Amino acid sequence: MTEAASVDDPELVMDIFTRLRVKGVGLSLDDFGIGTSSLTLLYKMPFSEVKIDGLVISEIAQSKAAATVVRAIVELAHNLSLTACAEGVENSPAFEFLEQCGCDALQGDFIAPSMPAAEIEAFINVWNGSSDHTLMPVVRK
Repeated sequence: MTEAASVDDPELVMDIFTRLRVKGVGLSLDDFGIGTSSLTLLYKMPFSEVKIDGLVISEIAQSKAAATVVRAIVELAHNLSLTACAEGVENSPAFEFLEQCGCDALQGDFIAPSMPAAEIEAFINVWNGSSDHTLMPVVRK
């Protein structure tokens, strides 16, 4: 969900989200860190995950400020009992920084390019069998 979706009728959105969470459905706050990101949504809405936008992730190697913000978002998510997910992980330095920060989940071409559902199981098997994920090549047929 993006922040804009909760602006028109926040009470209805809260009711629907709460019902989904009670049924065990996880909810992610997407694109956090850009646009209209709201800290209030993090603690008022029943999210299970915050997804840090790839634009912010792409700047962590060049910008100490961006790295500080990402580290703070991961810590904030954990303090709110949320999973922290980084989008747009495209290189080893970003991967290593996010791993060091304790980010729970990483998405991006460095980990794996988009792939058909039929290839996911094989990818997971290779990934889980590798002790050094940062150096594992991803080969698509």
